[in-house]
Amino acid sequence: MLRHVVGVNLNYSKDDPRVKGFFQAAKNMLATIPQVKSYTHYFTDNPECGYQYGFVLDFESKEALLEYFENPNHLKFSDDEWTKGVASYLDFNFIPFDERKTP
Repeated sequence: MLRHVVGVNLNYSKDDPRVKGFFQAAKNMLATIPQVKSYTHYFTDNPECGYQYGFVLDFESKEALLEYFENPNHLKFSDDEWTKGVASYLDFNFIPFDERKTP
């Protein structure tokens, strides 16, 4: 399992209706990609982290994540929403830690 976590700052104020549109488009386009096992987006409750919002997507493997990046829905979301809406972001790919193995 691989968890893809993305912290995001948008170019819109929190009350701007484009925020809701951005996340509705994300849910409609990204959550439906076959490689996505789980999708959630969040509002950040701790401003100290430096990001307003977050996405969490789960995949079976790194290969599934790479396929997701090439999916037409992901590419369309990137072109239509991400490039104009996102001011900054930081992403992480987490895999479960198994104490019996070294990373």
